[in-house]
Amino acid sequence: MSFFTQQKVMALERKSSKDRSLLPVLLGIAILSVGVALLAIFLIAEWAEVSPLHHAVQHVLIFLSGLGFGTSLLNAHRTRK
Repeated sequence: MSFFTQQKVMALERKSSKDRSLLPVLLGIAILSVGVALLAIFLIAEWAEVSPLHHAVQHVLIFLSGLGFGTSLLNAHRTRK
């Protein structure tokens, strides 16, 4: 095996271990996103009915939690490969 091939293999191994260390963080973000969505749906439902602005804030929280959940799961799937 040539020197450059060994360097490539070592670089790929370092990248793989670095990506796998992100997996708990990404799964934590996914769980946090679900928690925010449940909070927005159930706990602030009455508060969201008070005014259109509060209702819009509720929708933004649901949207952002969905975005965080989807992004974290997509990146977790990519790091598994």
